[in-house]
Amino acid sequence: MLIERLGMDSPETGRALALGRLTIRRDRLAAPERLHQPSGPGSDGYALVIPCRGALRFHHADRTGEVAEGGYLLLDRARFFAISGAPAQRFWSVSLPAEETRLRIPAIEDHLAGRCAQDPQMARLLARMIETTATLFHAHPPAQPEALAAEIVALVALVLRAETVPAPGVGRTGRARTRHRIMRYIAHHLADPDLRPAQLARTHGISVSHLHALFADTGTTVGNYIQSSRLQAAYEILVAEAGHGLTVSEAAFRTGFKSVPHFSRSFSRRFGLPPTAMRTAAAATLPAKSRFRDAGKMTQERS
Repeated sequence: MLIERLGMDSPETGRALALGRLTIRRDRLAAPERLHQPSGPGSDGYALVIPCRGALRFHHADRTGEVAEGGYLLLDRARFFAISGAPAQRFWSVSLPAEETRLRIPAIEDHLAGRCAQDPQMARLLARMIETTATLFHAHPPAQPEALAAEIVALVALVLRAETVPAPGVGRTGRARTRHRIMRYIAHHLADPDLRPAQLARTHGISVSHLHALFADTGTTVGNYIQSSRLQAAYEILVAEAGHGLTVSEAAFRTGFKSVPHFSRSFSRRFGLPPTAMRTAAAATLPAKSRFRDAGKMTQERS
């Protein structure tokens, strides 16, 4: 048996593409079974495993099963797991940073080790995205690796949310259902600058302490989740409307930020670029007709 950390550089593994704290690699089994045993710092985070050909068997989180070609497997690197398959079997492995992943997917425990049935089309979309990204940037890393990493984590979250049919015998707890209901409420009320824990607790008929406990289950706080959701929404607005004269102030206020300077600082810390630079980079990828459609409004911007 080969005992090693999934994604670790070794003669038996492929070359990794590093996008900030997220890495993608085309890996292979160097022995019939591969074990992961947490060994201190660097063992946290999550591993997304996508078989290239054939099926992989796994044992993780008290579950044993199989992930076939065309599917994926989410693993917690802070816990023991084992995967096995044919000798030299290849697969994609994506190392997802712990904090960013939990912020996007607070109920991530619900999706570990194939607990819910997967949407085949979304699974194929995810696999194609990972393969294309690794191929395109293998020799020349992207100019904005942190921003690309954020998009990959967002896509993983989208794919996991498509797991609408629980696997046999697996159900969501009452705490998870309440948390999901609150998360949906947050998503629909991001523009409210007064969106705070006390308001959320009052609206959902629970105590503030219970609300904090619900999010503590996911390794984050209510405030961090709201902040992360606002920043991700602002990012998506800036990219989607880059050629339509959208100002940074508009993006900030539409996502509930009261202060544009505070928004800009928070955005820069999260994505590695200030919002103005992110918008400019996104606009540069648009066709010329769309890019200059609202040039008059853009020249009047003061943000």
